[in-house]
Amino acid sequence: MEFQHRITWSTGCFEATALREGWRFDASQGLWRIDINRVEAHLQKDLAAQEFGTAVTRFIFGFEMHRMGGALDDEAVLQSMAATRDLTRYYRSKHAFLAVGQLEWTQVCHLDAVAQWGAYSSTLLYAVDNWSRQSRKPKDFDVSSFRTAIQQSLQALTEDQYAVDPESMDLSPPEWDEAGRFIHRNLDPGSLDR
Repeated sequence: MEFQHRITWSTGCFEATALREGWRFDASQGLWRIDINRVEAHLQKDLAAQEFGTAVTRFIFGFEMHRMGGALDDEAVLQSMAATRDLTRYYRSKHAFLAVGQLEWTQVCHLDAVAQWGAYSSTLLYAVDNWSRQSRKPKDFDVSSFRTAIQQSLQALTEDQYAVDPESMDLSPPEWDEAGRFIHRNLDPGSLDR
């Protein structure tokens, strides 16, 4: 089974992995501390050799992070969330299924990595559960075994494996240039050689 993320972030949701890459933002406004790339790599490795039937060989988790009270008005955010809430799709020709899971930024932005991990894991498992509630689904796909495999894989990860290392984060405040424009990257020329 192949595992993929399709991630959607609202404006104002800040990911800690971006700090490692030289981005700057005010972390006091909240920070997503889970390294989605490492989680995806772990799940890909764990699920690669497993089969759950012939109808589905790829699972796509549509992970959405929405922010109320941000740049968009709350009504627009609510409409966006409603459009994909509990969405599942089976792509027969590609042997793939998509399941969407959503989190609201203000509910998780100030949590520590362990609590965010719990929210992420619950959201992923809820998305898989949505699939099992659908009336039209492929006959040759064992969603129950797939859910168990995902759950065991998530439980096997330690905080060191799923969270962004706090030592790798540069929490220096954002900077602005002489014209008052925000500097998104705060890199020196030597950092580009890494």
